[in-house]
Amino acid sequence: MVKWSERLNTGLGEPGSIPEWLSLRFENTITAQFNGHTHKDEFQIFYSLDNVTRANNVAFNGGSGTTYSDVNTNYKVYTVDPSTWVRYYFTFQYALDSESWVFNLTEANLRPDLSPDWFKLYSFRQDYGVKNLLPAELDSLAHRMAANHTLIQQYQRFYVKIGDPSLENGCNDDCMRSRLCDIVTAESGDSTQCDLFKTEFETTFKKEKKNE
Repeated sequence: MVKWSERLNTGLGEPGSIPEWLSLRFENTITAQFNGHTHKDEFQIFYSLDNVTRANNVAFNGGSGTTYSDVNTNYKVYTVDPSTWVRYYFTFQYALDSESWVFNLTEANLRPDLSPDWFKLYSFRQDYGVKNLLPAELDSLAHRMAANHTLIQQYQRFYVKIGDPSLENGCNDDCMRSRLCDIVTAESGDSTQCDLFKTEFETTFKKEKKNE
């Protein structure tokens, strides 16, 4: 496994940001990308430059130990197969699942003398209904989100780690479009995937409005 510290969507000249260039050049070596920085619980899919429909890498943002703004504290637990999580040539390893653990900041502040109650917010495989955390499977998940707006709303809840202020603000249609585009846009300024997925989103949106 190869890892580095990156800042999501940081363009550094042609042909694109360094993390994107590395993920494309060494896609058979880099298992996945694990980072922080945004304080949100999110993931981002990288696509091949030769075939814009082929997902070839994924970056997982772990959230944060600090609340930053309107979110809860969290930590992530990734499950891997210890028998294969060693770098062998011609052997591909990947994370099997991830769990997000949080505590409710509002409730914790009401009980400052007690330790916060941590609980598992979700399992990626179970709650998103995916087989694994490979790029192709997460690309399929993104397409399902474009067609199922309830699924995007679920992603939004996990994205803000069910922070009470964020849940109160809600997530309107523009918010859902933004979440979807964030997932599929690895290169700042490149709207190729965003435009494709927004078209899928709008098709579903029009059908929902027509049926109201």
